[in-house]
Amino acid sequence: MEAKTLGIRYIGFITACIQSTNIFLHENLKINHFMIESIFSFVTMKSKPLPSLSSDIPSLCMVAFFLLMQPSAGFSQTIKIGDAAPTLEATTWIKGEIFTGFKQGTAYVVEMGATWCKPCIAAIPELTQLSEKYAGEVEVIGLFVKEMDMHKPDYLDRLQAFVKKQGDKMQYRVGADDPGKTIERSWIKAFGASRGVPQTFVVDKEGKIAAHFGGGNVRALEDLLDAIVEGTYRLNDQIANEALRNKVFTPFDYKKPLLVDGNGGHGSDFLFRSILSKSDGTIRSVHIPWLSKTGWLYKERTRRFIEGYLNMDWEAFVKKELSESSTYQTVNATIAQLYQVAYADTLYYTNVNNSMWTPTDDYVDPVVYPRFKTAYGKQWIRPVMEVKDSASLYEIYNYSVKVPDKKASAGFIQRCLREDLKRYFDYAVTVETRPMPCWFLKARPGAVEKLSTLTPGAKRLSRKVTDDSGVVYVRANDRIVDLIRFLNKSKSSVKYPVIDKTGIPNGEIDYQLTGDKYESMRDSRNFEIVKNLLEEEFGLYLEKGRCPMQVVVIRDPASRQQLAAPQTSNENQENNKVINDAKTYN
Repeated sequence: MEAKTLGIRYIGFITACIQSTNIFLHENLKINHFMIESIFSFVTMKSKPLPSLSSDIPSLCMVAFFLLMQPSAGFSQTIKIGDAAPTLEATTWIKGEIFTGFKQGTAYVVEMGATWCKPCIAAIPELTQLSEKYAGEVEVIGLFVKEMDMHKPDYLDRLQAFVKKQGDKMQYRVGADDPGKTIERSWIKAFGASRGVPQTFVVDKEGKIAAHFGGGNVRALEDLLDAIVEGTYRLNDQIANEALRNKVFTPFDYKKPLLVDGNGGHGSDFLFRSILSKSDGTIRSVHIPWLSKTGWLYKERTRRFIEGYLNMDWEAFVKKELSESSTYQTVNATIAQLYQVAYADTLYYTNVNNSMWTPTDDYVDPVVYPRFKTAYGKQWIRPVMEVKDSASLYEIYNYSVKVPDKKASAGFIQRCLREDLKRYFDYAVTVETRPMPCWFLKARPGAVEKLSTLTPGAKRLSRKVTDDSGVVYVRANDRIVDLIRFLNKSKSSVKYPVIDKTGIPNGEIDYQLTGDKYESMRDSRNFEIVKNLLEEEFGLYLEKGRCPMQVVVIRDPASRQQLAAPQTSNENQENNKVINDAKTYN
């Protein structure tokens, strides 16, 4: 009784050893079932007593393990197009005669599928049609692989019932993989095919693997089978085609992001992409606070400047700019800044003046050069935030969007940015016309007559004259916008735009200044210095006022608006202050 009990326990122990190594064995080796049966027979034989059985358990377990690890004869670790086809060591042949090997002069279609696979089931009648069409030349063989519960006793019974149910639809030889997955390992995995089924292999009349098809595209086999039957098939052509396919094959891991680190292709192989990431402030760059109808990140230049100054080919430059203008990227930007970019005007926010951007190096006429229209004085430079808690609007992010070149426009990219902001943050945003603060540049009596040019419409003239009294700068046909530009360059308290209210015809002026005063006005970053020079030398002065401007207004979503109160952030207080200050000046 004791020996019998020990023997039963021993069998259980050996079984546990086998099960614990099953994954390794099934993936790498062929289980030798004859050896398993021999071990079990040795353990359970009644002719010998088992008094010392417990002491032999470790030794016998090691024997069992190494016996189970013996590789099957003829198993190849890898196969490819042109190699000899592996044997078909199926456990049981369910329909048709037992398969003894690939015969010379006969081609084969080896279809591997499963009873749970809908494409595999759909291919059954098509495989039967192939079998009938190429009878005597090509044999079709179906094999069940990757079945559920292959180690259960009813495994083969379930497959036989499935085949019986198919009836006349399945008119070809059918077999089943063994629980050790010999067919799957020696064919599918050895070929490096995908994990799914169906998997179809074609073996030519010489017993060589001629082709592999995944996905159950049975009809795609017909051209190849026709060539094999007609004698026009060449194995070397198949090998070359497979080598080419493998060369261009791009690996993809669905668990990793597409196109990141080469997953599924190169990092630039996309038509559209937008990315938002939280910034930790380590990127050494600044927020790009605008989108322009003429491109962003890279300023547009004229053909004269590109070819004359940069010595670049114009057509190549235009092509490069087109590609770059389909991307907008900014780093270290607050959410509020991103909303400003998404909803504000895409015109330049600058009082454009004479520039190298034009072919004549003259002042920009926005009618002739519409890309130089400006939002200066028409668009408020930052959003107004009417939210309960504005702290989150000052969190720092990085943003990138790339669109197809054909869709590259500031308006389209703005729409993309708006959708992303709606998706991520969901604030309610409107663009409203509100009276906003500004500086009015006005002329004192006599200043208009003194400054107005004597040669209206003439080409501007700039000279630097040196005489006994020193250096004098002489300017003819300059513009008021040049003087405003000096104000805008200062790092001063100027928080809002300067609007020309001088009344000077077309803003054209003539003037001259001593070198020290001109250079002080041109180079100074002090607002008060420039302001005082304008009044002392030109009779021009600044007056606070307000004028209607487009304003981006950020509010809480509708679900939170009832709880919203005016923000208390420093920037909002500053906005309110300049607005209230402006109300004094009508």
